[in-house]
Amino acid sequence: PTPGLNPLFSAGPGPCRGDGAILDEIAYFVSGNKLIKLTSSFVATEVGTLSTNTGNVSMASSGTQLLIVDGTNGYIFDGTTFTTIADVDFEVATVCAYMDGYFIINDVNHQGAFSISDLNDGLVWSALDYVIVESSPGAIQNIKVLHNNLFIFSSISIEPFYNSGNSDFPFDPLRNSKIEYGLQAAFSVIQADNTLYWLAANSEGINQIVRLNGYNPEVVSTREIEYELSTYSMTSDCVAYSYQQAGHVFVVLTFPVAARTLVYDI
Repeated sequence: PTPGLNPLFSAGPGPCRGDGAILDEIAYFVSGNKLIKLTSSFVATEVGTLSTNTGNVSMASSGTQLLIVDGTNGYIFDGTTFTTIADVDFEVATVCAYMDGYFIINDVNHQGAFSISDLNDGLVWSALDYVIVESSPGAIQNIKVLHNNLFIFSSISIEPFYNSGNSDFPFDPLRNSKIEYGLQAAFSVIQADNTLYWLAANSEGINQIVRLNGYNPEVVSTREIEYELSTYSMTSDCVAYSYQQAGHVFVVLTFPVAARTLVYDI
């Protein structure tokens, strides 16, 4: 069992729409259509307004800029100014990440492609700065950065990329490292305990909870948990987060339609 919770603050119209991000040692998250700044003393302030009210958002921080994507628009917050990205070359995206000076997004309008921003500037994008993930066909479900690798998740596999320094496009696939497990739920992948955890799918089936061990997938769910997952009417809506308490790291997976939450004590 987990401890009970006492409310500390309330912010925005709700609901909370995804994992937050850190910019200049301050936490930010999206509640309803509002970007919320949260100080360490739990003072919450609205600092920006999105054009959407519902659905998952994805956030990535460069240290000087915060990128938010909501499947309709992209937004940049620099600690002072909140701006909707107006560059016509910015593509519709549902997920984003940051690595080595570049913001990275999935390209919803071009299946299997991801795009990068200009170096150190999330407001500037080029129509030529994209690549198609050829060895993992299908739409990109999520993008995560771990150990200086870029992990591109599709529904049945994961393709790692690295920064090769190529002047045309800096990210190249890491050969012979394709992972034959993908995502059952786009927002179920979470970084915890120095690795990645997610609700997995592959060519053989769905609904195993998996973690990355190097470049190898490692199943952590028990058969009893996998049976429970098989009884849910929907699992593709799963969202995940992690937290640490009393030296224990927990991975939390919530299934809104099934109205169930599973917690894994690493």
